[in-house]
Amino acid sequence: MIEVKTENNFFKPDILNEFKDYIYKELLSRPSVSLDQGGEINTEVSLVQSGIGRIVMHLNIHKIPEDVYSRTFWHVNKINENMIPNTFMFARYSKKYGIPKLLPHIDNSNTDFTIDCQIDSNIQWPIIIENEKYVLNNNDAIVFESSKYVHWREPILFGDDDYVDMAFFHFIHKDKPNDFKKKASIKGDYIFNYYKKEKGLI
Repeated sequence: MIEVKTENNFFKPDILNEFKDYIYKELLSRPSVSLDQGGEINTEVSLVQSGIGRIVMHLNIHKIPEDVYSRTFWHVNKINENMIPNTFMFARYSKKYGIPKLLPHIDNSNTDFTIDCQIDSNIQWPIIIENEKYVLNNNDAIVFESSKYVHWREPILFGDDDYVDMAFFHFIHKDKPNDFKKKASIKGDYIFNYYKKEKGLI
């Protein structure tokens, strides 16, 4: 198993600022759709998940700033050179979208490990991984096997103006079949399949 590890100042300041500019422009430009509407949603929308108080977006690895992709992929390859991207996502937790909470869970089997990076926040909201508490500051990341380790957020009450912005970089072993155990509410496999095709892996 990969050891849970925090990385301070994960991105260089100029790269982080470029990434934030890209994310917030996307957030403003994309239509938002409620998960409660059900059905399969395309990856060009923002998805409001009122049950956990957040809005999420899938990020296209071919459109995000190149330095962001390079940094995450370089870091991943230091851990395991056989890992390739599965899905990259952005999430904002805020009372604007419901009551923010994250209950104990593991990610689906199509994620071998994850880099969670706190992009911006005006509060501290510790993440718990296997009963160990981790506090992230802005531009801190935590690397762990999210499909094996139970993780959740410490229950806290958000104020009206409180928010936490996160980027999730999910990776998977290149030889692992992209086979969800249950139907996803959003198409999240296009990155994985496209990447494998581009690299001649399929």
